Amino acid sequence: MSNLAAGVGSPSQQCPRPLSPAPRLDSTRDTMKLKIVSRSGKDLVPGGLEVKDSATTDDLKAAFHKSKRKYYPTRQRFTLPVPPGAPPKTRGTPLTQGKSLSKDYGLADGSIVVFKDLGPQVPYAVVFLAEYAGPMLCYLPFFVMRKEIYGDFLGMKGADKPMHVAQQLACAFHTAHYLKRILEIGRASCRERV
Repeated sequence: MSNLAAGVGSPSQQCPRPLSPAPRLDSTRDTMKLKIVSRSGKDLVPGGLEVKDSATTDDLKAAFHKSKRKYYPTRQRFTLPVPPGAPPKTRGTPLTQGKSLSKDYGLADGSIVVFKDLGPQVPYAVVFLAEYAGPMLCYLPFFVMRKEIYGDFLGMKGADKPMHVAQQLACAFHTAHYLKRILEIGRASCRERV
């Protein structure tokens, strides 16, 4: 029976158990290097782009953005290369947002991914704001400043006559329609930010 089991001796006199070594984190084991090339075949990231094995397309875009600050994620498009011997005009498979690179596309260390710059991207809310604010900004000045535009500037007679009820209703419905759309866009873009 040992001294420890018998309760004899202090812990400092006991022979310590050997500690198991800390697990070694081998960074090369859980990451892969992808070769990023342009459509012409030029290597865009010398030495390859390192991402985790469990990385998604979004992670690839974020990693590429870190190495090439000009290309923000919405400006990037990645595809798999066209297989050799494929018919002419064949395009590579696009990497869809949120999908796993290794599980869904079979990418591994040393795989090639083709990059395409989509150019500057305009946010969706800006497009719709311009689409719906534009008609209001074109119509309302002619309704509100009718006398100044038609009478004084163009010299038309009768520009100072009172407006017909149909004209007033048309302006009210037109403005309400486009204002409603603008408010919907504002609410939707606020929800996207949260």
